[in-house]
Amino acid sequence: MSDTSEPSASQSGEGVTVVTVTRRRPQLLERCIKSVAAQSYQGVLKHLVVVDDCAETIAFLARTACANGHLRSVLSERQPWESSGPPRMARLRNYAVTLVDTRWIAFLDDDNEYEPGHIDSLVACAIASRCPAVHSYRQLLYFEGGAYLEARWPWCRDLKRAEDYYRGLVQKGVVEAGSNVVRDRVDLTMGPSRIVLVDTNEWLIGAEVLRKVKIPEDFSYQDWLDNIAEDDKLVDALVAAQVPIACSGRATVKYYLGGYSNDLSHEYSHSERWIFNGHGRGRSKRRR
Repeated sequence: MSDTSEPSASQSGEGVTVVTVTRRRPQLLERCIKSVAAQSYQGVLKHLVVVDDCAETIAFLARTACANGHLRSVLSERQPWESSGPPRMARLRNYAVTLVDTRWIAFLDDDNEYEPGHIDSLVACAIASRCPAVHSYRQLLYFEGGAYLEARWPWCRDLKRAEDYYRGLVQKGVVEAGSNVVRDRVDLTMGPSRIVLVDTNEWLIGAEVLRKVKIPEDFSYQDWLDNIAEDDKLVDALVAAQVPIACSGRATVKYYLGGYSNDLSHEYSHSERWIFNGHGRGRSKRRR
């Protein structure tokens, strides 16, 4: 017997899947899950949680999934040579893309949150712009809460470089003194305004695009020194592939500091550490 019913949004490839990679911090993950569940988006919305080799988190999700029918989790065990950091994150994000059956993919780190209208505003932006990749702005907050207003960029290992980079972002209009909003953008014009800066949490990207434009998984020792994360590799890959990009102009991501990419003084016990171990490029044997 043939099925003549209309296909569901999921079957026809519509809807959004939010991808979260997590490891050893279920309390933060719980806040993240609630943030996705609270979205005002009325289309098909799924939440795929990729667990990075952590039995404690799998046990937590087994209890949580019963109360959240849109939540799916998968476990990815580590190889003996794998460690925390952008190479591992890139591999897990790319793996997650292969499991998605919706038209769109968004990302949310386990220690961050969306504003309730985040997905709505990005889908509206994608429809209006007809771009297969759109992004928002973000709000920077301390791990404990409260707006981050310091005049230094928290992703630089050196204090002077952090202050210089922040001043450069002020001149380009990306940040403003006294505000915790980061107006990330992809501006390819020549001259002093040129900037390519988008955090992974801000993206809404077509699944087909991410199946073709994968996040590069190779990271060099210089990448470690410069604190280049998978966020940087993804936006560079999209630009290199000439994927049209638009911005919602709304700061709908609440980005909490204290993760591996900006906890450079190892202040927080929950934060994984990125220690370059020679496996960022597979064949490289150079060590820190």
